Amino acid sequence: MVEISFWCSCLAFIMIETVRKDFHQMFFHHLITISLMMGSFYVRHHRIGLIVIFLHNISDVPLYVAKSLSYLAEKYERLKKITDLAFVNFVLGFFFLRLYVYPRICVIPACTFAIVYKRPLNDCVLALFLVLLQCLHILWASMIIKMIFKTIKNHTVVAEGDIRSDDEEIPPKGKKPVAHKRKVQ
Repeated sequence: MVEISFWCSCLAFIMIETVRKDFHQMFFHHLITISLMMGSFYVRHHRIGLIVIFLHNISDVPLYVAKSLSYLAEKYERLKKITDLAFVNFVLGFFFLRLYVYPRICVIPACTFAIVYKRPLNDCVLALFLVLLQCLHILWASMIIKMIFKTIKNHTVVAEGDIRSDDEEIPPKGKKPVAHKRKVQ
């Protein structure tokens, strides 16, 4: 229940913060996650809810560390190598946990269970939300791969930054976007 309230607060926060290019992805992600948490609780599939929470929270930690280090590395040159290592750690964790472990222990078993045992609609809906979340993981993996190519091209994570970072705000109608490009060194 605490995790559901956390995701509800994340959903509320993206509604009031500056609109970014990934607004719809994040809105959809939070909505699916809240639905999964509530649905798994409602149909008594607590293990699915716990696994989703665990896999997402574990792989989010390296993301926040890498992002924080990236902002610090803009000011402190000596943090650039640590930032690159943190980014590699995030990428490895993301691809392993969300593109290998999550489908193997959540998506495939839930879909198989719903189909083979001809379970009620509740189980099919839960499996559908697991598949939708996996689709978002694949979308984000493609964004990460693009970021990796930009990083290789520029030789550092800090040079390009997060492809969905703070400088990608969507300007209000009638105003031109303000460019906040980072200098490549």
